Amino acid sequence: MPADPNRLRVFTEVARRGSNAAAAAALHLTPSAVSHALRRLEEEVGRELLRHVARRAQLTDAGRRLYEVCERSFSALEEVEVQLAAGTLAEHLTLGCTVEFGTQVLVGALAPFVRGNPDLRLHFHFSNELGAPLASGEVDLVVDCRVHLDPKLEVVELFREKYAVVAAPSFLQERALADPAALGDAPVLSLDRAGAWWDRLLEALPPARRPALAHVVALTHLRGVIVAAREGLGAALVPRYSVTRELAAGELLELFPGLPLAEDRFCVYQKRAWAGRDKNRRLVDALRGLSLEAFADGIAPVGGPVTDRWRGR
Repeated sequence: MPADPNRLRVFTEVARRGSNAAAAAALHLTPSAVSHALRRLEEEVGRELLRHVARRAQLTDAGRRLYEVCERSFSALEEVEVQLAAGTLAEHLTLGCTVEFGTQVLVGALAPFVRGNPDLRLHFHFSNELGAPLASGEVDLVVDCRVHLDPKLEVVELFREKYAVVAAPSFLQERALADPAALGDAPVLSLDRAGAWWDRLLEALPPARRPALAHVVALTHLRGVIVAAREGLGAALVPRYSVTRELAAGELLELFPGLPLAEDRFCVYQKRAWAGRDKNRRLVDALRGLSLEAFADGIAPVGGPVTDRWRGR
């Protein structure tokens, strides 16, 4: 849009303050200069942006949309001006990560990095769909267990994610689940109605021993699956790190602990063009050096024998 930045600044002040006169005083301009700038801006964008009623400025729909963008942009510039004047300019970095892993693990694990890098503002973007934010630049890099095949991305492997089948003691009192075959008639909790989430267990069994899951209860969020399992509504297949506390407290019990379930890998994905930025390198180094001893039974270093599913949540 070929709009003059100075006129955008005038427009933003009028929208902020509600009148041409107030904006003129703030910008050290005459009211006529403000009016002229607004007319020229509307000519440039080809839309009516403001209506004046009883000397008060009211935004049109187009003006409101433009003001939202201008407000964010000029506020960010003003923040940078203040930081430059104070010598405290901070860089911003947004890390995308899956909801459960991000909230349960990464926020706490990266707290020392945040405290040790006051010049870097680390933001978190929690979502189970991270491809679009990464492609658009909404996030600077992501930690994901879903594979992103874009050749423009750099990939750094971080951890292996282990899984467990769990159920509440009350649930197990009602059903004998000593063998995976018994899951065929039992309620099982899944992220999808078809029970495809349970492929991690089914593919660990010989074909003759794979149960046909007849009673699948779908919950579309992993934390919902865990709560439902804790309440005795069914058996659940979950990342082991996500139920560390519940297992320790005896609220959930692990089924089939000797069964080698398929595992996922968490990787860092970032645009190759951004991988050389200092702030990206610092965060990737911190991620690679994380000590996750509190989740030792659920998160393991990359390497060693592993059955990879490479699928995400």
